[in-house]
Amino acid sequence: MAATGNNVLLQVFDGLRANLLRVAMLSRHSDLREGDVIWKEHRDMAAALKAHDWMAALELLECHLPLMPQLVPALST
Repeated sequence: MAATGNNVLLQVFDGLRANLLRVAMLSRHSDLREGDVIWKEHRDMAAALKAHDWMAALELLECHLPLMPQLVPALST
């Protein structure tokens, strides 16, 4: 995020960092999906963004996010 040079984006990310790391750890240690699949999805989204292919990035994100409702309850424990 720092590489973007966008201080607002960096502040938002810093505010989310702890929860994002917790979600990452929970997803890697859950049986919801294989961790390798999640990392591949992240790499694919990053590649789409780097290529400025916003439609591909959005499609990948829409496939990736349905996992979140299954992880959210674990965040409050």
